Amino acid sequence: MVTDPAYSGLLQRGYPKREVVRQIRVRVDRLDNIIPQDAPVALIKIDVEGGEYGVLAGGVRTIRRTRPVIIFEHGASSRKYGVTSEMIYRLLTRTLGLRVSLMSCWLAGEPPLTREQFLEQYRAGRNWYFIAHPVSRPARHRR
Repeated sequence: MVTDPAYSGLLQRGYPKREVVRQIRVRVDRLDNIIPQDAPVALIKIDVEGGEYGVLAGGVRTIRRTRPVIIFEHGASSRKYGVTSEMIYRLLTRTLGLRVSLMSCWLAGEPPLTREQFLEQYRAGRNWYFIAHPVSRPARHRR
């Protein structure tokens, strides 16, 4: 995307205003192929304009091994990739064994979102930033 690079992605999607788009070739690889098998991973931040499911699916082995906290977006642009909220939630919770929360709730120690709550966040357009985390939280550091 020439006029607003923050909207760049692997697929074109709807944009809030008229944009100038230039296609370029990029190399794509799976996280499981590029992260060494003995490398520790504590945090993954994903913002790929709708392609989040592909990133997660390409890192299943690494995520299962390292149990990182994952900060990700999930919104309407995922439809362009054929991905539903149900698919994201199932991958994170069933396949990867993580819980999904809003950042503010996670920081406050509140319970994770249920499937229905996650789907409602998407349907209502309330939030599109989420955090996926292992069942047990790391201990808080005292100052």
